[in-house]
Amino acid sequence: MNRRKLKLFLSLSVSVLVLGIWGFLEPERSRVEPRPDYIGQVDAYVTNARVKQFDQSGRLTHRVNAERLRHLPDTGVTLLDQPLMTVYRQNRDPITAKARFGELEADHDVFWLREDALVFNMIDRRYRLEAPELKITPDKELVETDSPVIIRQPTGVTHGVGMTADLANDKITLHSTVRGTYETN
Repeated sequence: MNRRKLKLFLSLSVSVLVLGIWGFLEPERSRVEPRPDYIGQVDAYVTNARVKQFDQSGRLTHRVNAERLRHLPDTGVTLLDQPLMTVYRQNRDPITAKARFGELEADHDVFWLREDALVFNMIDRRYRLEAPELKITPDKELVETDSPVIIRQPTGVTHGVGMTADLANDKITLHSTVRGTYETN
């Protein structure tokens, strides 16, 4: 083998070795895999998204911030990473919800918050509602789940399975297996 071919061979070998080592040492990037029924071509990809929704009278109804937003045209679904949603209620304090992942349905009327979903009062944050998954319908000021729920308040904790929270009327209904612990005054 002549010197030129040897030099080229060694150069390519070292390059492959360096790229292989770099690939193994590269830190794991957080990947959000869409659910199998959402796999498709992404037609929009936005980072640091901030979306505001207004009603017909011009009143701000809700705001959504997300670290990353991906739209899947095959299903019309929009996937969100680290969504933070605030629902502005008429004549009441705003309610904020966040989770690790979120989905906005094709009709854009329903949000799903998945993994470590949390709802709290935006003003004092003393009242928290925690669930693995929440369905939020901002126009109706409604939060629902069939999952286990924990409601934390300054005076105690309530556990249940399944819930409907009517934010417009400040009413929460736990569906089953309700247990609570409260401190007396």
